[in-house]
Amino acid sequence: MIITGTVTTSDGTFDYLSAEAATYEEARAQLDALLSPDQKLIVIRTDKD
Repeated sequence: MIITGTVTTSDGTFDYLSAEAATYEEARAQLDALLSPDQKLIVIRTDKD
């Protein structure tokens, strides 16, 4: 499963991060680990592959 997160930063810009794992929970943990302290996750999209 691949999940893509839309993130925003303290200056108001948007970016996208993706993570891939066997389960949603594993992919979500990877996505959370990719977030920097000034980023906030606002949307998660799932793609089954």
